[in-house]
Amino acid sequence: MENETVTKVITLDTYCYGLSSSDDSLVVGLIDDEIRIIDLEGNTLKSIQVKSESYLDYLVYCNDRVIYSDYDGKAVYCVDQSGKQIWQYKQDLSGPRDFVQILMVTLL
Repeated sequence: MENETVTKVITLDTYCYGLSSSDDSLVVGLIDDEIRIIDLEGNTLKSIQVKSESYLDYLVYCNDRVIYSDYDGKAVYCVDQSGKQIWQYKQDLSGPRDFVQILMVTLL
């Protein structure tokens, strides 16, 4: 948005929840456990299938990795662009949400 004016609308074919950006890409958490990486025109660059007991509404995209929280599953996961799990954290978590943003800032 510039001057509180919508400058671009990107329509996807399903329900969208979380959103993150990095460089000229957007990462969107979608229904049915999909994380989609798209360009600024809305073209799909990658589609990553993950397992989550919750909506994918808390996620961060940085350094070609996606970190997302599973609120109901009480876990935070990191996957690469192919969907390979890099790590998971489950110890002593109860409904992780904002933890994802804090973690990404710490990792940078």
